[in-house]
Amino acid sequence: MARWRQGLTCAVTLALAVALGMWAAPTSGQPAGELVVAEAVTQETLDGQRSTVQTTLNVTFLINEPLVWLDYSDRQIKPLLATSYSLVNNTTWEFKVRRGVKFTNGEEMDASTVKFSLDRIRRPELRTPLAIYARVFRDIQVVDKYTVRVLTTIPAPVLPLYLTRVGMVPPRYLQERGDDEFARNPIGTGPYRLERWVRGERVILTVNDSYWDRRPTASRVVWRYIPENSTRTAALGSGEVHVAATVPYNEVPNLRQRGFTITPVDTTRTMFVQFQLTKDGPVKNKKLRQALNYATDKDGIIKTVLDGYGKRLDGQVLSKDYYGYHDGLKAYPYDPNRAKQLLAEAGYGSGLTLNFTGPPERYVRGKEIMQVLAAMFERVGVKTNLIYLEFGRFVASTLLQKDFKDMTFWGAATVPDADVYLGAVLAKGAVYSMNDSDAFTEAYQRAARTMDPQRRLELYRKAAEIAHDEAPVIFLHAQTNVFGVSPKVVGFKPDADEGIRVHGVRLR
Repeated sequence: MARWRQGLTCAVTLALAVALGMWAAPTSGQPAGELVVAEAVTQETLDGQRSTVQTTLNVTFLINEPLVWLDYSDRQIKPLLATSYSLVNNTTWEFKVRRGVKFTNGEEMDASTVKFSLDRIRRPELRTPLAIYARVFRDIQVVDKYTVRVLTTIPAPVLPLYLTRVGMVPPRYLQERGDDEFARNPIGTGPYRLERWVRGERVILTVNDSYWDRRPTASRVVWRYIPENSTRTAALGSGEVHVAATVPYNEVPNLRQRGFTITPVDTTRTMFVQFQLTKDGPVKNKKLRQALNYATDKDGIIKTVLDGYGKRLDGQVLSKDYYGYHDGLKAYPYDPNRAKQLLAEAGYGSGLTLNFTGPPERYVRGKEIMQVLAAMFERVGVKTNLIYLEFGRFVASTLLQKDFKDMTFWGAATVPDADVYLGAVLAKGAVYSMNDSDAFTEAYQRAARTMDPQRRLELYRKAAEIAHDEAPVIFLHAQTNVFGVSPKVVGFKPDADEGIRVHGVRLR
């Protein structure tokens, strides 16, 4: 059983104690210094309730905090704006809200704030991917000023984990300013407040002097958008930035030699090629999908394209870091002859051409991976039309609108539980799913509403076996991200979900 799951199970009978502090050891004195972080993906909004993109959440969670948070150092769910939570019955969770917390406009954070925030992500007109977390909500009830209950339509064993991804927002401010203004100029209860956002360039945060918890160690945090790998690495080397995400693997030896700290992180982001199964087309044929899995040399991609970084997926979208991983499944072996045989059985022995879409700059060596995959497919008789999209357009059209033909390359990362990942990516009708499998969806739904952890794990194994056979995706690898860190930086440690926590990071 995953360690975070053990902590959640204990919390069913014993409410969590007083918060331990969110990001790092206590600091004293006034914050000082400006920390600059460079990432390859920009923030498409500053409304954290309208995004699941981690580079956006890295910023917004410093402004709009969730009720609870997942500490990856021990895989425990810990209090933040809630001081405790408990399971009242199989369909009711209760949260105790921290007293004395205010938004930067003076609004008090209380149970009615929680109700407003959770009801907001249920609104169809908000068109938020966070609706995946609210799909089981039946009602949000204010018990008293500092107690709120979340009632669910079915048992929801991982609901506290859902809520680690939902920031609390100010009701009065939103009612006065509206959703669009909040997306440009959010306010919250967090350790930082927005100073300035230059869209497509940088976000500048300054310390919240009235923050309810331990003060941040940096007075300002600047999030730079530098999409080009060479430019981002050069900015790190020159001292223009202090932390650079997604450092090219070939730059690692040089940076190490110059005294920079190199921090590789095996992330929860797993990469795949997703087939378009919500529309008619050749990829609706299971044998074709299986053939392309056999045509893919996953180990070769990791070795030659990714310089040995990354871990092969074992014939499932979940890596070993996820609760629900099936340790009995194996990866599709690289077998071009078997691929050709299946293509012939599918009626494509003389070949075919498929559209192949993806955002090449979003993922580590993404363009190179797409090109290598296209070459592998062509070796067995499948040609491709490569279509490269900017990431923001890719999310808006390809993923959310499901507007593409045949197949697309991307990767997802969520909290480390099968419920959230499978529910978003593979369940029929889900926000990022292109799958049309009733068998998989039924197996997944049975698991998702099962409270007993062992039984739930067995049901997820069944769902994984169905997906392995049906092959709604080409199973590739779990991504390893490399962060380059200046010698001036102390206390930086990124999370497996690609979260960057800066609250306790300081400059020498």
